[in-house]
Amino acid sequence: MVGIAEDIATVTPGLIGPAVYNAIGKWIDDFPITPDKVLRALGKA
Repeated sequence: MVGIAEDIATVTPGLIGPAVYNAIGKWIDDFPITPDKVLRALGKA
């Protein structure tokens, strides 16, 4: 039996990468995605 929150917990991580890509235009494949990793991808760190 799966609770409603468990379903969301398994789907959400797979949506974060594409959302970051849509926001900054760069793929970050190293999880968890942190502000430092975003800045490095943008060449600002």
